[in-house]
Amino acid sequence: MSDEQLDHTLQELAAVVRQALDDLAAADRLLDDLSARQERTPVDRCPDIDPRMALISEQVLLVEEARNRHEEIACRLTAWWADVAVCAVLGVIQGRSLTLARVAAANPYGEMGEEALAFLPPISDHDRQLAELAILMDDSWAPGLDPVGGVRFASEVGLRAAFSPSGERRVVEDGFPEGRRRRLWGQVWIRHQIPLLPSSAHIVRSLEAAVAPPASINAIREASEAVEVALAAEIRAWALEEGEEGEGPVMPEDEESASQRRAEIDALWRQARELLPSVASYSQVLTDHLGTIRDARHR
Repeated sequence: MSDEQLDHTLQELAAVVRQALDDLAAADRLLDDLSARQERTPVDRCPDIDPRMALISEQVLLVEEARNRHEEIACRLTAWWADVAVCAVLGVIQGRSLTLARVAAANPYGEMGEEALAFLPPISDHDRQLAELAILMDDSWAPGLDPVGGVRFASEVGLRAAFSPSGERRVVEDGFPEGRRRRLWGQVWIRHQIPLLPSSAHIVRSLEAAVAPPASINAIREASEAVEVALAAEIRAWALEEGEEGEGPVMPEDEESASQRRAEIDALWRQARELLPSVASYSQVLTDHLGTIRDARHR
């Protein structure tokens, strides 16, 4: 892609992500308003046959579903923007152009064919062989034994099970959006719904090596570190909720300890709620400074 095409795509992504985040914020406000109205709605002496409570409860459920869908859309579009913005900056630093297929890789709409998939980062032979073995073991599954989850594992690395013309099961590269996201970003996307991003230290070193302007380096460092703080908070919150080793939440011995742990978890989740906005802000900073970095690189 030319620089002009890439810049135009990034500006368009910025606009649609702003719209998606605005839609999510509007859905949050509507849900808050309906929830407050639900709490104020007087309940008849027999709530099982209270039509007003039934109506407001159904409305809350409907808005919750819509709100969650808005969040999914915002996460997918923001992740696409961040992916393209990072690739664009690193492409300038490394002196390589982005292909149309790589820019389109995280597009949340539409299937990608085999020719375009060939431009994406390859799936390792190790993961491919494990997926093939796991699916074969599942196909040979005997009653009384637990399946090994071959289809699930394949889906987590961007593969899917398919049938060959002869009727044999095999693994193929998944060209659908979720499969491509998992291929590109792995567990970071699956668990946190953000793309796999370079560390602050890595991108700063790369920018310094490319003699990028100090103002650009500082702005990108600050935005990247904000993402890392929010992500670390979410990881820690999940660890406390689920238990460090996945054995379930840690149960404090006394009421005071339980209250302190709950307060810590709540504080972490408040920080974690900034993850999506921080990824959007990071994408905006990269988009804003791409031209300056490009100019400095071409001097």
